[in-house]
Amino acid sequence: CKFPYFGERCLELCKCEHGVCDPVTGKCDCLVGWTGTKCNHACEYQYFGVDCQEKCECKNGICNHVTGNCTCQPGWTGKTCNDTCYYQYFGVDCQEKCDCENGICNHVTGNCTCQPGWTGKTCNDTCNYQYFGVGCQEKCECENGICNHGTGNCTCQPGWTGSTCNDTDANYLSTNMRYGSLFTSTFGGLVGFVLTVICLAIIFIKLRRSKKQGSQVTARKTPAVPTNTEESIPHYEYIDTENTTINNEQIMEQYENLRTSSSYEEMSNYDIIKQSAGCKNITNINFHQNESLRGSKKRSHIYSNASSNNDTEYLEVLGQIEYTMYMK
Repeated sequence: CKFPYFGERCLELCKCEHGVCDPVTGKCDCLVGWTGTKCNHACEYQYFGVDCQEKCECKNGICNHVTGNCTCQPGWTGKTCNDTCYYQYFGVDCQEKCDCENGICNHVTGNCTCQPGWTGKTCNDTCNYQYFGVGCQEKCECENGICNHGTGNCTCQPGWTGSTCNDTDANYLSTNMRYGSLFTSTFGGLVGFVLTVICLAIIFIKLRRSKKQGSQVTARKTPAVPTNTEESIPHYEYIDTENTTINNEQIMEQYENLRTSSSYEEMSNYDIIKQSAGCKNITNINFHQNESLRGSKKRSHIYSNASSNNDTEYLEVLGQIEYTMYMK
């Protein structure tokens, strides 16, 4: 009979879907991977081949009911689907790339399983302060230190020790006191040195200013000549050392001019001065610029009278006056 007919006179129609009909009996001869009276059922799960007699070896996948080849589930690979995807890959046939920075990518879903101390979708965030461990679920117990976000171990602050940083460190305290004393002594010595230098500088500046002011004095104060009468020689408080300059030639010229004068009024002044408290007490006579020796006829006549009378004591005083003015 021609396909798909069988039986007597080839009048009956064969009903095999995935097989060949026997031309005499009409029984279906199923193709590989198919079964049933009409060859319309695939092999059961994990079986394949002729009449579904062979057993599949796919561990994490589906066996092809015809060939027996494994179609692996997402995240698995290999001939029998017994290998996971390579590191940082996941998905069907392990073709997708993971984004986990500090964790392991799930080879099936691609979700990140963070390492202890890390959190976030891609494991790029550390645990919050005082928390550590897987999923940052554990609480730190560091009293005076910093907790390691991964292990929970305490890093103690200076001066503290112990597993939870609650014990004082005797060695640190001893070392700190030693270095503190050294620093204090060094700093104190430095401060003392600086203060000494400053004091010396201040003293030096004051001495220099005092010396400079002393060298700039242009006037010298001297006591006035004591007198017994109002008509005696007036006293003068200051002498201008810059404007009063009398030398020997001027004095001699004045002396010669005075010798020709003989006024009674001027002579009386000489007598008055002679009768004063004593010539020896006159050690310094100051002259003012407005009434100097060069312009005073009265003083000149006194000198002339003293010379003519040979008054040794008074001449000695006048000589001292000449010497003082010469030195000025």
